[in-house]
Amino acid sequence: MSHLIKLSVKFIGLCTILFYLSYQFISCTALDSQQIDAYIQSYKDFSGAVLVAQGDKTILKKGYGCAHYEFNIPNDNATRFPIASNTKIFTAIAIMLLQEKQMLGVHDPVDKYIPGFPKTITLHHLLTHTSGLPNYYKHWNAICACKDLHEIINAVKSWELEFTPGSQYCYSNTGYLVLAHIVATVSGLTFEQFLSVHIFEPLKMYDTGSISTGRIVLHKASGYIAKDALLYTAPAIMNPITLLGNGDLYSSISDMHIFMQALFSGTIISKNSLAITLLPHVKMESSSDRAHGYGWFIDTQHGKRIVDYSGALVGFLSKVVHFIDENITIVILTNREAMAEFSTLCDGLVATCFLRKVGHKSPI
Repeated sequence: MSHLIKLSVKFIGLCTILFYLSYQFISCTALDSQQIDAYIQSYKDFSGAVLVAQGDKTILKKGYGCAHYEFNIPNDNATRFPIASNTKIFTAIAIMLLQEKQMLGVHDPVDKYIPGFPKTITLHHLLTHTSGLPNYYKHWNAICACKDLHEIINAVKSWELEFTPGSQYCYSNTGYLVLAHIVATVSGLTFEQFLSVHIFEPLKMYDTGSISTGRIVLHKASGYIAKDALLYTAPAIMNPITLLGNGDLYSSISDMHIFMQALFSGTIISKNSLAITLLPHVKMESSSDRAHGYGWFIDTQHGKRIVDYSGALVGFLSKVVHFIDENITIVILTNREAMAEFSTLCDGLVATCFLRKVGHKSPI
């Protein structure tokens, strides 16, 4: 996990560039796709796809680097990438859909749907990472020994809570795995089937699905790790069923744009349900502006209200940012663990954006 933490710090650099670019777009119409593209291309190690859009208007939608370096197959707008923890956005929306159908309530105890679960944990606790359930990485050997989701859920029921539910925040993939199981239990469909029926198919998101099924996914990028100036194929995911609801989805920048526009226009869930997901349910200690909603972080960037989420899976990273009032969406999907330093990117950003040296090449 240490290499993912180090990588995430580096990946923030590219994300920060795009945040600043979006702000510049808001405040200065001179910013266009060529300016954004020049930044990304100067970031030599980047391999993936990037979308910057305002409403239905696409400012930039482009692939960079290769989806498969062994065969020199380039990334493009339709390349599919695992989106890792950005899956949690979809899981939260699935729960809200079921609440709208009066099939569950976010303040219901989990024990109502999974008998034997600690009675003090509610769906709200799972959605906000305040359940006290330990992250399943802490029980990894036991989890990997489980043959299916039911065995995993039974194992989770026996784990000791790390704190009283609702008393504190601690990020836990386990909670969203349990939520995915609840979606399946209540709806009578598998988690993937529920998302397909209620989100993917109606929105024609044909590039989106689950990697936990084991099926071959056409046009999906391979993940890579850079080390000592060499590129290595990322290792296979152990027991992918553990990713269900918390990291199992793949998608493309085009599909993610479709999803974001539908979500914030009230097409998928009602505006009232959306407002509930965007409430600052739990304040973050890292910043007075930052809070966790349902499946999202809520924050302020450059004086603008945003929601954002990040994902990291070996060989892959993802970032989704939406400026709420300006209706600007940024999606970054990458399949190469090789990034320039955050500080270097920020220096190049200042030189290009604020000094408006469009032809400037950053020293990467």
